Amino acid sequence: MLAGALCLAWVSSGTLPLGEALDDAFAPSDFATDFVPAARLWRGESTRVDVSTGNAESTLLGAPPYAAIGVPYGAHPPPSVLLVAALVPLGFRAASWAWLALSLGGLALLAWVVT
Repeated sequence: MLAGALCLAWVSSGTLPLGEALDDAFAPSDFATDFVPAARLWRGESTRVDVSTGNAESTLLGAPPYAAIGVPYGAHPPPSVLLVAALVPLGFRAASWAWLALSLGGLALLAWVVT
């Protein structure tokens, strides 16, 4: 019954949420907050940067700007900058695809381990 109600709610929302999720999967705005500090680390610069400078670099790297919500422009969690730094040579778009693939692979591994 719960599954039926969930399916009904999903169908009633139409295709707009699915389209937005697909678009955002290949250009995630929150990945830019990890990618820009990683690119700065790759260049040997400080990973902490203010929002306006981070957005300027983000745009130059092909990433969407970050909407600040009282949080500084930086990787979350900070050690993730080391993982993302390995993807910097790919460029933002390919790195976001690789991050999506790694995330889905991690989710599949988690599902396999749990079952």
